[in-house]
Amino acid sequence: MLTWQVEKFIKEKELLQENERVLVGVSTGVDSMVLLHILETLQKKIGFDIGVAHVNHKLRTASDEEEIYLKNYCQKHNLPFYSTRWEDVPTTGVEEKARLFRYNFFKETMTTQNYQVLATAHHKDDQIETMIMKMVREGNLFSAKGIVADQSFGTNKKLVRPLLQITKEEILNYSKNEGIFYFEDQTNALLDVQRNRIRHQVIPFLKEENSQTLSHFQQLSEQINAAEKIITEEQKKWYQALVQEKYYAFEIDVDKYFTFSQTQQFFSYRNLQKKHGSIMI
Repeated sequence: MLTWQVEKFIKEKELLQENERVLVGVSTGVDSMVLLHILETLQKKIGFDIGVAHVNHKLRTASDEEEIYLKNYCQKHNLPFYSTRWEDVPTTGVEEKARLFRYNFFKETMTTQNYQVLATAHHKDDQIETMIMKMVREGNLFSAKGIVADQSFGTNKKLVRPLLQITKEEILNYSKNEGIFYFEDQTNALLDVQRNRIRHQVIPFLKEENSQTLSHFQQLSEQINAAEKIITEEQKKWYQALVQEKYYAFEIDVDKYFTFSQTQQFFSYRNLQKKHGSIMI
């Protein structure tokens, strides 16, 4: 059933196509091991090729064991395996720096090994966590959309999330039913990480309030994403009407700006700030 749901989502969103080479980011946690298992199942049916990329972050005692396990798994399943180790672990900002290191490795591997698509195991629970974090940190409409099903990931490459309509509970049930072995990351329980606090202390209360909370946040994400596309197109038109760019500077038609509605002014000003930094009108 879960495989069918993922296949349906892949086809609806056109995430994976026949003859594409797909690099799967796998950590050996339950999410990515389930994603790998499902994509292996769909591989021949849809007609894409799979490779596996793994980053040993050297943050836990089990890190080396996880890397060896995944390497052996890929050999057994005839899957190309690419790995790297994060040798210079920083003392601050570890989560964000680890993410940057990981995605840089994925991008390099895609380029050198000729993969067009990167697939990661983000799911519905990740979505609500990310959206809440963005609102707490930034309060910005567009970043609050959270995770999207597919996005550009460099020149002629894309990043897809085939499990984005699947809940963590469904993933755990699937792993149990299919007998999928995975490693449990004990750091996911540490409450000194903001995402973990939101995961363990905030989201359970929201789920108790309404069992459809995860679906509602996913719907909100899709609506914000659609609204962003429309507003971005309008911002381009407003910018062309307001701004004359010169070699060393730019001129703003202030009189024209004040003929705009308050909503147009708001988004025009945000766009000007994005393009030219802090300005006063």
